[in-house]
Amino acid sequence: RLLAICLAGFEAATCIAAQLRVSNLRDVFVVSLCNFTHLHSPATMKLKNGLAFRSLVSVALQVGDHLGERWLEVLRCISRWELLQQIASGMPTDAVLFAAAGEKAGGKGSAKEQQARKLSTAAGAADAAGAGGAQSMDTMAMSEASIKSAHLGAGKEEGLTVHQD
Repeated sequence: RLLAICLAGFEAATCIAAQLRVSNLRDVFVVSLCNFTHLHSPATMKLKNGLAFRSLVSVALQVGDHLGERWLEVLRCISRWELLQQIASGMPTDAVLFAAAGEKAGGKGSAKEQQARKLSTAAGAADAAGAGGAQSMDTMAMSEASIKSAHLGAGKEEGLTVHQD
């Protein structure tokens, strides 16, 4: 109950800040909600983190036109949530599907694509570190392999089944 009240207040404050175009305050609230989801550390996720994700999506739906550049964090959280859901359900992830398609197309092209992906990931992490959001951007840049190992080590009871009502 207390968590629901706190998250409702956080949602309301974020919506008010966004609608009044107080960008610094809006940014603080949105980034805080993103960090509270703990999507960067799936082994430590609990129900409260899933509820924080739900609040983040609710804020995005209510005041999406006023989020500005904070949409990047919201979309990263949504993308990470989807990836964790795919891993938890045993479905192949996008990386596996695209790698399989690249291997069918030809050997050299897929190796070049993999190298380009590695370089773009490293460049994105370096850009994020220079932009002042080093900690949150670095944690969001965890590799798929580390997410899988964290999930396998944590067990499903502590992991990713928080979406159930």
